[in-house]
Amino acid sequence: MVLRMRVLLIHALEFKYIVRRKLLENVENVPLGTEFSVENASIAFIHILKEDEKESPAKLVRKLRKIVAWHARQLSLQNIVLHSFTHLAEGNSASPDFAKEILLKTAEKLKDRGFNVHVTPFGYLLELNMIWSANDFSRVFKEI
Repeated sequence: MVLRMRVLLIHALEFKYIVRRKLLENVENVPLGTEFSVENASIAFIHILKEDEKESPAKLVRKLRKIVAWHARQLSLQNIVLHSFTHLAEGNSASPDFAKEILLKTAEKLKDRGFNVHVTPFGYLLELNMIWSANDFSRVFKEI
């Protein structure tokens, strides 16, 4: 069985985070207490696995971009948030540098297609607050 990238897509009526603690040393500095909020957005919780590093980054970016854009279009959403939790998992996770590269390149491709995209600070513990919608596409899980 081949392990693949996992994506949980949530339609959030409201999404907010506060940066609480730095977990990885080699990431850009984000001031603790930094806040971000957005309304009516597709939130993509992404776990990139070690096995994914065997694929070309361009192919992974294309797959991730397609599924995230599909979710947003199903709900007529313009706002997208990409959030990686790859660095929190042990064992089968991709390297933090690889995971971050995939996220940032995916964000660029989604922006090129007209979406408003925000990537949560990578390598930080965030306090998350979210109100989910209740519709057919409010929660979608994919292995890609």
